[in-house]
Amino acid sequence: SVLRQGNWTHPVVIYRKYSIGWEKSETSKLVAAKNGDVNLAFPSEDSSSTGLTYLRLRSNKWEKREFRVPTPVVYADMIPLSNERTAFSYVAGDRAVGTTGTAQESAVHFVVWTGTKWTKPLTITSGEQSPSFAANIEKTRDGTIHVVWTEHLSGSIQTTALWHRQSRNGGTSWTALAI
Repeated sequence: SVLRQGNWTHPVVIYRKYSIGWEKSETSKLVAAKNGDVNLAFPSEDSSSTGLTYLRLRSNKWEKREFRVPTPVVYADMIPLSNERTAFSYVAGDRAVGTTGTAQESAVHFVVWTGTKWTKPLTITSGEQSPSFAANIEKTRDGTIHVVWTEHLSGSIQTTALWHRQSRNGGTSWTALAI
């Protein structure tokens, strides 16, 4: 729904899937871009695939882009880089990561929607930070992209470390891991 002149429009379905990961606090992201676009990112899956879904409202029309990966996406975050380019951090791994904390293997990844295609995803964690949770992404005024995520004890939801990496070239290369 949209609030126009003090009245809400009727709600419309913008996406439907077997499973949508939508918990505002950790698994999904809603961002308004400077150009007026509304961007949504969240994990999704159906009977044949799993991945990251990106929806963008531009000129009153919803656009859908799906990025499919072999392991379930359990956390997603994003930042608009320009009118067309949008960067995403996501955690993919054991399906249990988001609910029970029993994941043995999960990793933080970075990918960009260029406006026409997805870039090749980069894994920005190593096995040392696994299981990884709740990857957050942000861009500073100078264009530096920062990703921060948590590491948990194996088999637990207890956070034991916060990790950080940054990129000064749009995500092509990343600094060394920092705790």
